[in-house]
Formats: sequence, C-alpha cells, structure tokens
Amino acid sequence: MAAFESSGREVTVMAEMVEKVLEQSLGKTVLIKLRGGKTLRGLLEGFDQHVNLVLRDTELITDPNNVERLGTIILRGDNVIMISPPPSD
Repeated sequence: MAAFESSGREVTVMAEMVEKVLEQSLGKTVLIKLRGGKTLRGLLEGFDQHVNLVLRDTELITDPNNVERLGTIILRGDNVIMISPPPSD
C-alpha cells in the first residue's frame, strides 16, 4: 500500500515500474482488462505517461467463444484496470 501514501517517492517508484514493464512489452502480445469487464489481447505498439495504449491486431476476448477482431486501437489509460505482460524470456 506504500504507493498510495502522500509521499511522492512511492508513487514515482510505482510509475517507473509500470513504465519498465510496458517498455519490455513493446512489440509483444499483452492482455488488458478494462473497466466494465471487457478483456482485450493485442500487440503493444506504444504507450504514454497516462498509460494510454496503442494496440495492433487487437481482439476482444471477453467471451472466449466469440472473439471479435478490432485491429489497431488507441486505448485511453483511464479505462485500464490491469495489464498482463507476456511471459519473461
């Protein structure tokens, strides 16, 4: 819970960790869970400090029996509740 303390240092450390994981995931397939219960899978092409994401070859996989292809999308970071990076090499 240290990341939520009023000291800016913990927040900075958390932001640096998120940035490092996203940088390592560039060009790889990531799993994204969104507010509202939707789940996306796509190739991470880019991101910014607000965790806005650019995903390529994106699929909506909330229902595994009905995968919907979305192509290239820009995802607003406010909607992201979880990012699962690819397995480590």
